[in-house]
Amino acid sequence: MLHGLRRFLFILLLTAWLPARAVVPLSNGLESLDLRGQMSWLRDDAAQWTPDVAAARTDWRRLPGEPSFGFTRAAIWLRVTVRQPVNADPDWRLVFNNALLEDVRLYEWQASGHWRETRAGQMVPRAQWPMNTRSPTFRLSLPPGEHTLLVRLVTRPSLSTTVSLLRPEAYRAEATREALGTGALMGVYALVIVFQFVFWRVSRESLGLWCALYASCSMAAVFLTAGHLQAMFGWSASFSLSLLALSLCLSLVLAARFADVLLELPRHTPRGSRWHVRLTTVVGLATAGIAVAVDYGAAMPILQLSTIVWLVGLNMVAVKLALRGFRPAYLFLLTFGVYGLGVLVRFLRNLGVLEPGWLTDNIYQVTSIFHLIVLSLFVALRYGSLKRQLAVAHAAHQEQRDFMALVSHEFRTPLAIINTTAQQLARNLQAPAERTLTRCANIQQAARRMSNLMDDYLSLDRLEGAEQPLQAQAFDLLEWLEDAAADWPAERVVLDVDALPERWAGDPKLLHIVVRNLLANADRHSPAGQEITLAARMLERGELVLRVVDHGEGIPEDERAQVFKKYFRGRTAQGKPGAGLGLYMVERIVRLHGGRIRAQATPGGGATFEVRLPLELTHAP
Repeated sequence: MLHGLRRFLFILLLTAWLPARAVVPLSNGLESLDLRGQMSWLRDDAAQWTPDVAAARTDWRRLPGEPSFGFTRAAIWLRVTVRQPVNADPDWRLVFNNALLEDVRLYEWQASGHWRETRAGQMVPRAQWPMNTRSPTFRLSLPPGEHTLLVRLVTRPSLSTTVSLLRPEAYRAEATREALGTGALMGVYALVIVFQFVFWRVSRESLGLWCALYASCSMAAVFLTAGHLQAMFGWSASFSLSLLALSLCLSLVLAARFADVLLELPRHTPRGSRWHVRLTTVVGLATAGIAVAVDYGAAMPILQLSTIVWLVGLNMVAVKLALRGFRPAYLFLLTFGVYGLGVLVRFLRNLGVLEPGWLTDNIYQVTSIFHLIVLSLFVALRYGSLKRQLAVAHAAHQEQRDFMALVSHEFRTPLAIINTTAQQLARNLQAPAERTLTRCANIQQAARRMSNLMDDYLSLDRLEGAEQPLQAQAFDLLEWLEDAAADWPAERVVLDVDALPERWAGDPKLLHIVVRNLLANADRHSPAGQEITLAARMLERGELVLRVVDHGEGIPEDERAQVFKKYFRGRTAQGKPGAGLGLYMVERIVRLHGGRIRAQATPGGGATFEVRLPLELTHAP
């Protein structure tokens, strides 16, 4: 393989230094001819030669591919000899596919013994071009016989172009395809820009603004590079190159700011974000100033090399963020990675390392529009995600406000009872003992109510805030049940147990909240004097079943699926104390113990809550 590569390079160098006297045959049926490898060339460093001097020189070298000389101030001479057959159509078009070429001079040898000069390029007024086209194109009339064509190229941008001969019909077909492609490209750019501007105006999302500005500069650079705007408006070379330099430099600055927002660099690395924006801004503005005021050809290699270094560095940052699980970094690697490939190929083409061709000429436009479309979709999806997050945050804030209002209301009632009863005691120190005992009982009941509320809210905070809310331990099951039912008179809550184990594993404090809340709920919704049953038994498979049965108002069938939701209060709970947290906490605690709970109707009226806890403590997801 290496032997074959060395052989190929040797042949390439040999053919490059051989004198080029080959004649390119034309034929009647030939519609287009790529002159790659058919030309020879000379370098005029002082740019002073006349066509006679150039034609008389003997050091012409074969050009193995397309003209690709990078950024040079020298004049490059090209020579090609063609043979036109008899009775062939003499009409041809000589096309140089680089709209930024500034001075292209075609010399044709005339029968009168002199060279006829025809000029095109950005330095030539459009009215003097032989054809009103976006890139230098010349009409050729080639009668039968051999014809030697000399071309002199001078330009400040990269001297890299394809050269081809086309019949008028083939040229018109190519121009039509090019117009359709340009229209489609312009339409996509315009769609992206308008969408992002409208999106920014509606959402005020800064990412949309930076994307719209970046797309605008990118669009201007693409169409200035292709020569469409110069052809439409007849701009001079200096003006069009100044605009191109500004659009390319601003593209770097805006792309950096866009990437800064996309990767959320101010959050990940605030100091790095500041330096990133500052450096790209300084480099962009400095190269723009050099291009406009000093030398475009000197500024562009600096800008393109800086862009490649920037893309490599930022993609490394994106890789690091992607490894941390930051999802937008994957999109950045996809879009800016593809775009970076286009920039690199274009840079190497401009330096003369890669030959001009369809791929190297158009890869920048293709990758640019690809990554802009993908980024636009991402901006829209990101806005939808942010909108959903905002809605969730707003709902959480509203939920917190509702919670605080409920807590305030719940604590205000027992506090009012304590305050009123204490005032009554103070005003009636000589009151009968029975009345005093009743008032003390009211204070005790209100204090117990406040204590239970504090237990509930602190336990809720523990359930929703801690990573490991359970503090499991073994405890006496029967003693625990009796303690849970002790807050109510024995005639109100009846304990019904059957063959329970002596010890049980779980969090006794949280399980106490389960039983207390279920009993309190039954107590609120049952008539005074009506018996409430707390039953406990073991199943054969080792499950502990707790049942709280009342014969009160019951739960409407359409509300049973919602009773365990946070803050839900059914129709029968209206006007009664409660924050809608009790059953929610019960369900959470049971689930944390690996169990399950259900609400059902009690035969004859009322509600039954059944809790099933497994023998072995398991933590639910």
